[in-house]
Amino acid sequence: MSNIYVISDIHGYYEQMVDSLKNVDLKNQENTILFLGDFVDGGRDSCKVLYYIKGLFERRPEQTTVLLGNHDEMFLDWLYSKIDELQWLSQDKSMRTVKSFFTLEEYREVLDRIQSTSGSYDEISNLFKAAIKKKHHDLLEWFQTIYNQPRYLETARQIFVHAGILEEAGDLWKHGTPQEYFTNKYPAEVGFFIKILLQVIFQVPR
Repeated sequence: MSNIYVISDIHGYYEQMVDSLKNVDLKNQENTILFLGDFVDGGRDSCKVLYYIKGLFERRPEQTTVLLGNHDEMFLDWLYSKIDELQWLSQDKSMRTVKSFFTLEEYREVLDRIQSTSGSYDEISNLFKAAIKKKHHDLLEWFQTIYNQPRYLETARQIFVHAGILEEAGDLWKHGTPQEYFTNKYPAEVGFFIKILLQVIFQVPR
């Protein structure tokens, strides 16, 4: 018998994630694990969380699926200038996510470089983005490949998604669901559907 393990909303809490994953048995080659989005933004170890998931994904590609959540999308959109700088800087409270990509010394070096600028949001943001991209090129290249993948996983009986789908579209949900619903739909709908819709199945305890 095979099992699908699902974990969602890790939000930078590395130790809690690792503790939760002790319950996951991937030695059974038929078992799989699904990471259901929002790996960053909240705790102090977003970068460490991403490296762990990337490592597992590369070691067990046939058993590991990774879907993005809205916080992951926002972080990547910020890194690659798809949203206004302030959208992310105001979201990342105390710069916890950004700080996780640096040692304390490296972070201070970026702050020192900021002193020689006008201190605008654009300049501050660009300095941090450039430093993150330079140090974590391989990680971000992998993360971008996940960004370009579908935001849902469908099995014979289930649909796994971070936020939701347009349930009233029925059999045509793949075509009828706006892309932003997969990661940003709120609140969830409740009612009859052709498959079991699994949204944010399990959150890491904090």
